[in-house]
Amino acid sequence: MRFLPILLYLLVALAIGCNPEGDKIYNTYNYYYPEDTTTVPDPDTTEDHSIQVTYPANDEIIELWYDWIEDLTPSPYYCPWGYSADTTVYAELSVDIPGTIVEARVFVRSSPNGSFNQTAVIPYPGVNQIFARVFQYSSSFTSSTLYDQNLAFWVSLTSDDSTNYISPTVSFKIKSRVNYDFETIPETPAMDSVYEHSSQQRLYIEWCPRSPNVDSFRVAIRDDATGDVVRFAWTGLQNGLTYIDYVPLTDYSVWVTAENEYGSSAASDMKHITTQAPVLPDNFEASIRPGAEVRLSWSNHAYPDSVLVSRRDTLNDWTAIKSLGCSGTSCPSSWSDTTGTTSTVYYYRLGIQYSNGIWWSSDSIGVWIP
Repeated sequence: MRFLPILLYLLVALAIGCNPEGDKIYNTYNYYYPEDTTTVPDPDTTEDHSIQVTYPANDEIIELWYDWIEDLTPSPYYCPWGYSADTTVYAELSVDIPGTIVEARVFVRSSPNGSFNQTAVIPYPGVNQIFARVFQYSSSFTSSTLYDQNLAFWVSLTSDDSTNYISPTVSFKIKSRVNYDFETIPETPAMDSVYEHSSQQRLYIEWCPRSPNVDSFRVAIRDDATGDVVRFAWTGLQNGLTYIDYVPLTDYSVWVTAENEYGSSAASDMKHITTQAPVLPDNFEASIRPGAEVRLSWSNHAYPDSVLVSRRDTLNDWTAIKSLGCSGTSCPSSWSDTTGTTSTVYYYRLGIQYSNGIWWSSDSIGVWIP
């Protein structure tokens, strides 16, 4: 009775596999043809016992079709596109050996010049009929395309008196056909999400390729107020980028196209985002050095046009005394003030400047120059 669920599963899988239209994603094919019987002598008796293996004839082609499936579950960490396929091949063994079979081992060779490797161990598999999983393969266009495979397997059985029986080596071929035309322009990518990091000034842009024949993606980011557009080209099947060269408190629109040698796809739908106020520097520290030098240091988390240093004494208001330019991810995180006078208390604070304004930190630090 233990094999009844497996047998039913195989019969259903066989029925699915006969569908000529290939419109099923998860198919299990079970094409087996009686071909050979081997006889293995039992050293303990004068009788001959055999394992008869039912299997695909040599060069028999098992065709596997793969179609698209859509999973519209949104997530910034998963790209809901494309298709996947699972393939499982079982061997059915008819057994005629004395005693109880205590173990079956399956050995598979996945390339013509490769070695046989053990792929399954089945304890107490049955009395005279065994279903052994020979081959299992899963794939998705997110990682690779499938290819034809030539395989071979054999099965070893061990009885309760420690006698070993070996099946013949069985060769068969799995032919994989991807139901997709590579010699066309790519499918239109699907925009997944655009979101801003809560503690660093970074935009994360995610999209879904939706087809495997992509040489590069072109991402467009538009400042909605000015209409200015910047574009980035990314090669391969990437599905995201990080963007830092933008302005806080600004409306942006983002879209993406896919390209290859045959042309460019249509543009994806747009995603819109309003950026937050910038993240100000922190870990602000000051130390006194010889010559009335005040050494200032801090940590940057944003990517402004410049970092500003402002100073005041106990009698006067804040005055910006230094502008330190930034370039991309390179932004100064220290500076020394040598313009102060001795016997004076000074207060310092930091600001960051963008094209649309200046943001000052509410925190300041005071030092005494002796």
